[in-house]
Amino acid sequence: ELANTPTEWRRGSDDGRRDVNGQRGQLTEWDEQGQQWMVATFGASMVSIKEECLRPLTAADVEGFDIALGPASNMQVMGTELATHLSRKGSALCKLFISPDDLQDMVAAADRCLDEGAFSRLASELEPGYLGKEGTGKTFGFDLESPETADFVRDSALRIAEEAISTVGTILRPFSEAACGFDMYSRSMTMLSLPFDGDEDMYPPPELENEDAASYLTMLWRAKLMVLFNAGPGPASLTLLEKTEGGRAQPPVVVQPGMLVLFSMDRFKFVYRP
Repeated sequence: ELANTPTEWRRGSDDGRRDVNGQRGQLTEWDEQGQQWMVATFGASMVSIKEECLRPLTAADVEGFDIALGPASNMQVMGTELATHLSRKGSALCKLFISPDDLQDMVAAADRCLDEGAFSRLASELEPGYLGKEGTGKTFGFDLESPETADFVRDSALRIAEEAISTVGTILRPFSEAACGFDMYSRSMTMLSLPFDGDEDMYPPPELENEDAASYLTMLWRAKLMVLFNAGPGPASLTLLEKTEGGRAQPPVVVQPGMLVLFSMDRFKFVYRP
């Protein structure tokens, strides 16, 4: 059953001609008057296309991810699918419908945060838990609802990623206890991470304070899912390492810009390479 096109997607529709030949997308509704389908492309354009110009996606068209979360996605179906993937293999790779301009805006916002000195380094003892095995980098934690967060951060496209993370939690929660054995009732603050770019000496790791250590251990004890979103500009590689004896590594997964991956922290450690 198709959903009506959400209001925010209607605002983003393009009344002019645009070449979307070969692009993948999701049907949102049928325009009876124009005898055309409204289609949301993976690049977050809303276009009207005649039915004879469309073809169903094949398995090969969607082999780079597990689930596509678009404006017409049925939330109950998506929640069931997410829970099934987490239960069976411990992870799920999701394709979000985000425009290239919004991805560029996310990167630009992060760069401005960097220029304004918002990034710092975690204590060495904390980096593996937040950034993965052997992971290092510059980090910046933020809350878009906090009055202390800069206006340019709150007004940036980072809000799209923040809302996507929250949405995944919302649609998964009704199914998480039955499928995965835990309930979901809170999430931690979002953290931006940038790799070092010849500037590691400018970010010495601080000494681990007792309060930070206690907060970190509490987080590890309570956390059930890790959610990673790649804003770009390039693809990233994620390798999940089983926590069982021997620590067998799962095949690496490519996380393209605009993709979100979530995995079980009870089952895996991870290596993330941006």
